[in-house]
Amino acid sequence: MKTVVYLDVLLLINFLIAYLLIQVVSLLCSVSISFFRAVVGAMIASCSTLILLAPELPSPLLLAFKIFIALLVVFSAFGFCGWRPFFRQTIWFFLMNIALAGFVILAVLKGSVTGMHTNNLTVYINVSPVLLLGCTLGTYVCLRLILFLFGTPEPKEYWQLQCHLNGMTFPNITALYDTGFLLQDPISNNPAILVSYPFLCSFLPDAISCFLNAFFKGESKNPPPGVSIRMIPCKTVTGCRILPAISGVSVNIIQNQTIYQMSNVILVFSQETFTDGSVQALFGKHLLQSAERERSIPICTK
Repeated sequence: MKTVVYLDVLLLINFLIAYLLIQVVSLLCSVSISFFRAVVGAMIASCSTLILLAPELPSPLLLAFKIFIALLVVFSAFGFCGWRPFFRQTIWFFLMNIALAGFVILAVLKGSVTGMHTNNLTVYINVSPVLLLGCTLGTYVCLRLILFLFGTPEPKEYWQLQCHLNGMTFPNITALYDTGFLLQDPISNNPAILVSYPFLCSFLPDAISCFLNAFFKGESKNPPPGVSIRMIPCKTVTGCRILPAISGVSVNIIQNQTIYQMSNVILVFSQETFTDGSVQALFGKHLLQSAERERSIPICTK
């Protein structure tokens, strides 16, 4: 028995489903998204279902196509702000599709299926469009209920840092305050700031830049004279690493009309770009508590 596929219904229903799933991903990742970008992403996802009507293709090619479409949908809807948030959004989009498929299968098992067509890793089930939209709205409502019960992700807390070393002032650094950040000098217990070397490399003296470039390339080079270079063990999810650092840095931490001043801070350099690239440094409560005890100055504004 042949299955009749109505293209207008296929495209419209999948467009609405993809649009709602994109909105779900934006909630889960706490990312604002414009209506236009969401529509573009939904259109791409909807048009990709036309592969159902194509001749049967090899499995490796189909798998590559599915991965490419998922990445393209997320890129079109959310843009690219770093590999980590990009992959997080892609994974959530994939998981939400799986969750929706579970809702649909559950609904189908409770009723009767009059027709099913499978081709190119795409399944067409002859169910009511109302049922499909109802399952999608059910997924969205379940997410809203979970967020209502457990709360939405807390907004990120950004600070401005002004670092000084031997009379040299670095440009203002946007830092993220992370309560789970525990990095510090293991010998002196002085607090540490993890900074992105790609951001600061052009502002550092040539001697320090040459040393850090050689270190990250795995080459051996003597530390520059007059600068206290330290090697700090840093534990991450990928294991323990040794990162270069400069000690004796003075830092002004600015937020909420208050400047916290801290001396003898360890500035640890990392090759990576943090989060989505909007911040250039990370620090934890050890630095903030030490700075609050040392000195804080209110900023007077008129």
